[in-house]
Amino acid sequence: MTGWMRLLCCCAALLFGLSACGDDSSSTDTGGEDAETTEDAATEVPTDVPGETPTDTPGEVPVDVPVDVPVDVPSDTPVDVPTDGTPTMCDLYCGPVVDAGCRGGPPTLEACLSGCATVVATCPTEFGALAACAGDTPTIACDAGGSPIVTGCEAEHAALLGCMGGGPCGNYCAQAVLTTCSETPESYAQCAANCHGSAAACTAEFSDLSTCAGDTFTVGCDTLGRVAITGCETEYADLMQCAVLDPCTAMCGPTVDEGCTAGPPTLAACVTGCAGVAGNGCIEELTDLGECAGADPTIVCNTSDRPVVEGCETEDAAFLTCGS
Repeated sequence: MTGWMRLLCCCAALLFGLSACGDDSSSTDTGGEDAETTEDAATEVPTDVPGETPTDTPGEVPVDVPVDVPVDVPSDTPVDVPTDGTPTMCDLYCGPVVDAGCRGGPPTLEACLSGCATVVATCPTEFGALAACAGDTPTIACDAGGSPIVTGCEAEHAALLGCMGGGPCGNYCAQAVLTTCSETPESYAQCAANCHGSAAACTAEFSDLSTCAGDTFTVGCDTLGRVAITGCETEYADLMQCAVLDPCTAMCGPTVDEGCTAGPPTLAACVTGCAGVAGNGCIEELTDLGECAGADPTIVCNTSDRPVVEGCETEDAAFLTCGS
């Protein structure tokens, strides 16, 4: 222990009425030879302290040291580090995203930052690839589905959405939106809606397609211009037949027979039109309409002379509204 610290301990001990700097075995008895020994020891201790040492030294030293050291070091470090930090991709990305005002995008900067943090935590690799492509000044546009997308980074954006979507639909749609087939989905959201709608409507056919595709697959254009899974064209066609063509055909026969002036002129035109509406991300709505119509639907002409499934006006309107 240094000299000034020993002096400080002595002063503190005296202040609180404790024995000052003595050995714990020192006697406090004032009688006999023990008293003389104690008195001699007490007399000798102060002679070790230099005579010129100021009596207030123990008080001054500890005051200066603690005040100077802690005040200077912590006050500068924590303030400077966050201020000088490099903006994250979420910081760079969310401002332009909100400014783009896409109808399917986040309404506020706070909502974007919160959602972006979730994306980063869930799909760090895909987000990192998108961030590298976008750079420090990303350009945001709205896709056909109204979702914000980084211009020039469509492949990376699709891969990120596929990761977030997960499962066979996520993998399929991440690839499907990048194809140039005549029936390529206009947006990831549209593709995902159709994929999940098909899975719900035709579980057996979807399971067969998923088994055929496995965990890793590629996509291409089938003979009808649809985006099919390479090597599983038959299973894909069976799924589309179940989810789209069968319900459209079941309703189109009676529709053409009813002969409404605002209706389709032929069965082929009706099925093509119905399948086209369903392809806009409306397979779920088509399924609801088909289930309401049943195996033997009754078609009537409404006030605009357009064919409508009787008793299913709500489902009919939802299907058409979805596809418009």
